[in-house]
Amino acid sequence: FRAPDPSETIILPELRRARSIAVVACAVPFSSALNQRPICCAKYLADQGTTVLFVEVWESPGQPVHPTGEEVYPGVFSIPFYAFRDDIRHTFQDNIDRIAAVSHANRSYLCTLPTRALVETARVLRAAGYHIHYDIMDDWEAFLHDDEEMTHWFSAPVELEMVALADTVTAVSGKLVEKFERLRPDILEVRNGYYPSALECEQFAAARAPLERPKVVGYFGHLSDAWFDWETVFYAAGKRPDIEFELIGYGLSDRSLLRLHSFPNVRFVGLVPQKNLQHYARKWWAGMIPFQPSTLSAAVDPLKVYEYLHFGLPTVVTGIPGIADYPLIEFAGDPDSFVSALDRLPDRPDEQSLSRVAEFLKACVWEERLASLNRLTGGRGGEAELAVRAAALRSDERYWQARIAELGKQQERQRRLWEQQQRLGESDLAARQARETELAMREAALRAEVELWR
Repeated sequence: FRAPDPSETIILPELRRARSIAVVACAVPFSSALNQRPICCAKYLADQGTTVLFVEVWESPGQPVHPTGEEVYPGVFSIPFYAFRDDIRHTFQDNIDRIAAVSHANRSYLCTLPTRALVETARVLRAAGYHIHYDIMDDWEAFLHDDEEMTHWFSAPVELEMVALADTVTAVSGKLVEKFERLRPDILEVRNGYYPSALECEQFAAARAPLERPKVVGYFGHLSDAWFDWETVFYAAGKRPDIEFELIGYGLSDRSLLRLHSFPNVRFVGLVPQKNLQHYARKWWAGMIPFQPSTLSAAVDPLKVYEYLHFGLPTVVTGIPGIADYPLIEFAGDPDSFVSALDRLPDRPDEQSLSRVAEFLKACVWEERLASLNRLTGGRGGEAELAVRAAALRSDERYWQARIAELGKQQERQRRLWEQQQRLGESDLAARQARETELAMREAALRAEVELWR
């Protein structure tokens, strides 16, 4: 017995009868409980009547990959990008040609990860008439310096190719717009947002709750040592032992957990579902977003800031100057100013301050943010515009510098492999010599390409 192919029985029929189609690629599996930008975009587009093919690029701890054809949200159908496990069948890569050709409806492809495979996907879909949109969510290049494990897949030249290839481009912050404006002056800034309903509480639930003692400063989100400013938090905890610091989230390293236990007024709760955050936030006096100052943090637009503001929490921020002028935000440049900012906070915001926050948040819901993104994907750029961008890319010194750096890394990997082979001391001399000859030829080719562009 051969199980039916869900790409034949579900995916392709859905696409054939679709009024409009959007292919949305995401690093993590779909979950309505997550406030991830590609997931929110998929839900928004489906709510507008678009049939969405949600491409799950990688696995994520604790989140199952959905089988091909599962309707994970009304109008949103999942498909794994490739077979990253033995039991995965009927992937997007297996079916890309059929998906590209199945319909002539209004079609778009939203890419948020500039991997080589996803950029090649953009080329195939563009040739089939899809509108290609690249949404720059982070300074991926900065991850290489701050958390190399996060971007084992990243290639700076490939991202530049994606910026040039896309019909339209958006970015979550002005810093990211500036980074690519020499190649692409038409990038639109579309900041992150939030779904008030996902928090399952009234606006300003914390601000209008009785203030508990001792005062609690809270945080929810990722706790990576690569960007979370532990030194500032521990410094503040030592300076203000009468204030408690509550941490909700994931990614806490063993080293930071060990240090955390030496502060009686710092506690780690663990991961909490988004709908349950309100039960903690109602007891908080303030929020915090302590990020280490870096190129990476300067370019982010943290999702959590909108949720803190929905709760009505004054918030102390480090490392993210792009949100310093938001209402209820106190920006701190160092540990001492972080403590001083805490000292300036009122017990609860007054009604005038909350009124300003309410007005500010009207433009921060996902429906408003994504409407501007959706308007971009209505048409297709011409081949003449693409040719101009491709020419600009070929003349961009930064592109070739990135290519040279990448080729240099490949040379280093080849040398290490060569040394490994030599250490093995294989008995089959002919086989070893053949491998060494092949490696030498590869290295010579790489060196020649590097020299060509020096």
